[in-house]
Amino acid sequence: MDAEVKLKHIGDALDQLAGDTSIPRNIRRGAKEAKDILNGKEDALDVRIAKANSILDQLAD
Repeated sequence: MDAEVKLKHIGDALDQLAGDTSIPRNIRRGAKEAKDILNGKEDALDVRIAKANSILDQLAD
């Protein structure tokens, strides 16, 4: 599986989180922000992954 396919699957999962109204608003917002960062092209893939991971990690605290 190449990176673009994996990113698509991750994006789909984050979309499900962002669209589920039974999930708290801050988590939905974080999921959307993480997806937007992953789909951006301004940084290298490893940097985008690290940024998205950091956002999701902050939500877990």
